[in-house]
Amino acid sequence: MVLTSRTEEYGAAVRDLHVLSRAAAVELVDVSPADLRAYLPRTRRGCPGGTSWEHVLDQPEQRPLDPVCQNLAEVLSTPLMVALARDIYSEGNHPGPVVLLDRQRFGSAQALEEHLLDAFISGLYTRPQEATGTRRRVPRRDPAEVRQWCAHLAGRLDRQGARDFIWWTLAQGVPRRAGGALLGLVGAAVGHLLCTTGVQFPVRAAFGLVLAVGFSIWLLLRLAGALPTGFVLGIAGGMALGLPAGLLAGQLGAVGGLVLDRAAGPPQPVVVRLGLRRNFRRQPED
Repeated sequence: MVLTSRTEEYGAAVRDLHVLSRAAAVELVDVSPADLRAYLPRTRRGCPGGTSWEHVLDQPEQRPLDPVCQNLAEVLSTPLMVALARDIYSEGNHPGPVVLLDRQRFGSAQALEEHLLDAFISGLYTRPQEATGTRRRVPRRDPAEVRQWCAHLAGRLDRQGARDFIWWTLAQGVPRRAGGALLGLVGAAVGHLLCTTGVQFPVRAAFGLVLAVGFSIWLLLRLAGALPTGFVLGIAGGMALGLPAGLLAGQLGAVGGLVLDRAAGPPQPVVVRLGLRRNFRRQPED
């Protein structure tokens, strides 16, 4: 088992709770300039007229007091920022990482980090797709739309005061009125189709009964807080849609069987001959 944690929180857990006291710990350290020189230049693809990583990485060593070089060295000391810079500026269709030394655009380390985070989405969703050998193509997304959704999710986490993204709690962000309205519209649409398409009355009655039971179960459990909303809605929706569909399929099967039986004509008698064994003797009555 691998457990990730922040250094201070991990130390507090071991010290105060006396847990994981014998576990092996690996602590990540800052990326050194030697690590950058050994890694980033190898990721740069050939691009005519583009600058190389060697030229950019030489600047902090040649001008250590320059604020721009200090910001660059500070940002590229974390593995996350190094990975973002690699993905953005190591592709052949980009001018090169020399833009990271722009004094007007990046006057602070925070501005440089924001640039890398923002350019990552644009570079990821505008990069040419590599051939995979299959005919299936992944649809491209608009970088502006992706950035908008990321901002929405980040704002949701900020309002909740959370740092971890838990995808199965996204349904809780939908307002109850909107969810109830959507469920009501779906039920009304299905009910309208059942009542106007010649479906027999037992099927309509079964649908209404199952829908009422499912909604009652959802309401009770919602008030009691016994189960998550998605689970309860799944049960109610499955009962409301599955049972009427099963009843309808059963009636269609019965009608089809009767039609095939009528097409085959009236039933023909079958003669079955029964023989008695020769050693059978009738016993005389007393």
